Amino acid sequence: MQTAKLPRSLCDDIDRKSRRFLWGGTENHRGVHKVSWETITKPEEEGGLGWRLLTERNSLWSRVLQAKYCQGRCDVSMVSPAKEASNAWRGITENFKNVQRGAQFEVGNGGTTLFWQHSWALHQPLITHALSEVMPHEKARTVAEYWDAASGWSWEQFDAYLPGNILQTMKSFFLSPGAENED
Repeated sequence: MQTAKLPRSLCDDIDRKSRRFLWGGTENHRGVHKVSWETITKPEEEGGLGWRLLTERNSLWSRVLQAKYCQGRCDVSMVSPAKEASNAWRGITENFKNVQRGAQFEVGNGGTTLFWQHSWALHQPLITHALSEVMPHEKARTVAEYWDAASGWSWEQFDAYLPGNILQTMKSFFLSPGAENED
C-alpha cells in the first residue's frame, strides 16, 4: 500500500530489493525463483501471499505492526489510529473501518477472544452495553475464562454487568474446548 508519491528512482530501487528478497540473487547473479510473480500477486484465498495482519499474527510484518501500534495485539476491534503513525498505518486504520463494520469473531475455544472488548456475541463489544463500569482486570479476560467445561457459562461472574436481553442472546453461544478449535 502506498500512501505518498515517491520518486520513480526510489520505486525502482524498492522493486529491485523486493525481487531480491523473494527470488534471491544479487545485482550480478540471478537467484533461483522459488515463487512466481503470479503467485505473489494473487489474493491470499487463491493461493497468493496476501497480507497477514489478522490471519497470520506470527508473520514478521504483522508482529512489527502489533508491537508498534497495538501493544502486541491487533484484532479487528482494536485497530485504531495513532498520533505518530506511519503512512502505512494511517492507510490501514482509515480502511479498517470497512472491515470492522462487517467483521465478527468466530469463537471456538474462546482462548484468544476478549470477552468485553471484541465483537463476538453482538456487532459491538459487550463493554458498550455494560450497565456499570467493568473493572480493568476484567477487561483483559478472554471468553474462555468465563466458561466452565462442565456447566457452561459462569453467569455469576458477569451477569450483573449486562442487561437481560444480551444475557439471553449469550445463551445460544457454546465453546468448543481444545487447542484444535482456535478462535
